[in-house]
Amino acid sequence: MYVGIIIAPFLMIHAITGSVYLFKPQVEKFLYDNYYTVADQGEKLIHSKVVDTVKEECPNSDVNNYRPCDAADRSAEVKINDWWPRKMRMAGVLYPRLKSRKRTFIRGLHVVPGF
Repeated sequence: MYVGIIIAPFLMIHAITGSVYLFKPQVEKFLYDNYYTVADQGEKLIHSKVVDTVKEECPNSDVNNYRPCDAADRSAEVKINDWWPRKMRMAGVLYPRLKSRKRTFIRGLHVVPGF
């Protein structure tokens, strides 16, 4: 009898996140249009030059992916990886920081399981 009350929030979350994932290109265009749209500069840059520029700007990051521009008014995309904790600590990533301040501890209770 109460199963619907327990399951309904999970179904709503899956419906909303599934819709966002389904319409990902439209959502990204809406959110990141000012990053994707650029003025036409004439000729395209060589991909190695773009990647080298990114490496200069973010020296401690690894370049994971490069996507060239599709049109003359669209920017190229370079994905970098620099999110992992600096000293490779597992606290705060795999389990909450148990000996930290109250606010950090409460945030860890929500962040670690992904809620």
